[in-house]
Amino acid sequence: MRIRFPIFFAVLAFFLAGSSPAHAVLADRIAAVVNDDIILYSEVLAAAQSWKNMLDAIPDADRREKKRREVHGKILDQMIDDRLMEQQIKEFDIKVTSKEVDKGIERIMQQNGIPDLETMKHTLKMKGIDWEEYRKEIKKQFQRMQFVQAKVGNRVRVTKEDIREAYEKEQAGQNREYEYRASHIIFRVKKDAPEEEVMHQREKAMEILGKVRAGEDFAALARTYSEGPTARNGGDLGYFQKGIMVQVFEDACVKLKVGETTDLVRTPFGFHIIKLTDKRPLAGEDFETAKGRLQGRLADEQREREMGVWMKALREKAYVRILLNDPPAPVLPSPVETGEKKMEKTEDSIAAGAE
Repeated sequence: MRIRFPIFFAVLAFFLAGSSPAHAVLADRIAAVVNDDIILYSEVLAAAQSWKNMLDAIPDADRREKKRREVHGKILDQMIDDRLMEQQIKEFDIKVTSKEVDKGIERIMQQNGIPDLETMKHTLKMKGIDWEEYRKEIKKQFQRMQFVQAKVGNRVRVTKEDIREAYEKEQAGQNREYEYRASHIIFRVKKDAPEEEVMHQREKAMEILGKVRAGEDFAALARTYSEGPTARNGGDLGYFQKGIMVQVFEDACVKLKVGETTDLVRTPFGFHIIKLTDKRPLAGEDFETAKGRLQGRLADEQREREMGVWMKALREKAYVRILLNDPPAPVLPSPVETGEKKMEKTEDSIAAGAE
């Protein structure tokens, strides 16, 4: 069982998107039964979407099918554990408030050097992640964390020796990384903006780029002309590490020497003029600074191991039936059918799939 608290989790894309609703229902079937719940084949396909290109690239059909079954099997196995966990959370009625979710997101932003909520939303959007879905996932992770703590928290013991050993291993394997500080002047371009508007914004950006190259004060130009929320700060974005900014923006920054500016950089948000104002190595932590973080990490690892043992016992007691590679069962019941009628049809589908 993997207990996860993602910074940027991957939103699952529905593999059959673009198909008509009728086709999606006809193509669907039961992949597994978990107590009184079911996991659909379409859910497995959606979760496996990130593997699709890799699988499609395998030239040999037999090897491709073997790998596909392996990937789908591992994904389904994790989904079964997740479904059992969700059932337990529902049974114990674990609550997480919107305020707790907000505070959790604030901590994620602070830990990753994200300056404001708008930047956070833009970053998620560029990764294809819906804001409301992200909040739901954070809420789900909080519920899981509370449940795990309640179940196995009293079994976790981290000693000073454990922390010292982890610190020494970390220091021995540490690679030098940098963080960057940049300012920018942005001329926004809306998605699907007409070509005339794009050219107009580009012309404005080129005019200000000329002023920058002529030696005019970058911060003053940003305060006057930038169309982003950082304009009032002279375009200052603060310090950030790799992986935070949009890739094309990051690539332009890391190529600069301190004090240099880019030509126009086009991102999905518009045209940017970027100035690198500082670059510094990430300082290695001393033991006193690091020990709290390491204790938390080691405790998380212990909780995960203990939870794995607990989940294994739970799964042994649960009713779990895997039908992933069985022949397709009859059409699933209509979503509008509920109660006993739905259960009867589901049980018929399971029986038919097993024959």
